[in-house]
Amino acid sequence: MGNRLWKLLLIAVLLGGGAAIQAQDQQQDDQAAGQEQQQAAEEQDETQEEESAGESREEAEEDLGFERFIPTEQVSRDLGVSFPADI
Repeated sequence: MGNRLWKLLLIAVLLGGGAAIQAQDQQQDDQAAGQEQQQAAEEQDETQEEESAGESREEAEEDLGFERFIPTEQVSRDLGVSFPADI
């Protein structure tokens, strides 16, 4: 009778431990999924901030009258070009 009791107790412990391990694994999976969602949200926020900063920079350049410079003379890359020193 004592031997049977020990076997039943052992089986109960093993089955209960397995459920605890599964619960722990599920909790870790849930935490990992939550972290991934948080990182995705942060990246999206950063992208939106960069886009708005880029738009405001473009607006500022337009307000200041910046235009694309088009040179009037072609200069070879091999030749040196004099550059004013008082800039």
